[in-house]
Amino acid sequence: MVDGSGLLVPERILSHISYVPLIDTLSWVRDTDPQRIFNTITQSEKCDPNGDYIRYWVPELKNLKGKAIHDPYHNMPKSEFKKLGYPEPIVDHKTARLRALFRYKNVGEKEEGA
Repeated sequence: MVDGSGLLVPERILSHISYVPLIDTLSWVRDTDPQRIFNTITQSEKCDPNGDYIRYWVPELKNLKGKAIHDPYHNMPKSEFKKLGYPEPIVDHKTARLRALFRYKNVGEKEEGA
């Protein structure tokens, strides 16, 4: 039997699951842009604008105000950041994003300087 996404799915499987959520899930997977790279800072700002989640789970940052909560390393003077006892970033997200996009578009090619 062919489901709504064009996948061939045995009938015995479809008879044991809810069909509508399956179609929704498969269409989300099918329509997802493979080159979409989430920016963790932007996600944090959109989904937790006040930083409540961060303050709850990261005690070193609980007293920060404003946008500094989402990216303290880049939004605070270095001397103040060091006083927090919070680690410096190990990934430069801008560079990592550019490398990932290059790899998506140029499969198998070497990056310059790599």
